[in-house]
Amino acid sequence: MAAAEKQYPRITYAAIENGWMEGETFNNYFTRNFIRNTDPERQRVLVYDGHNSRIGVLLVEKARKGNIVISKL
Repeated sequence: MAAAEKQYPRITYAAIENGWMEGETFNNYFTRNFIRNTDPERQRVLVYDGHNSRIGVLLVEKARKGNIVISKL
């Protein structure tokens, strides 16, 4: 395990060439970070900026399955 992984467990990042977080990147964040690092025994709410490129059918299905509320600003 790399030194940074030991110092900062559960930290993730993504670098996108155009600088905009779109569907695939947002879905990866949701799956690999949000779901893994939140307690399924508690109510979970994901608040996002409302841009339509972020939320797709697969992400909504994952949220429903995990009892996660998605709220748009």
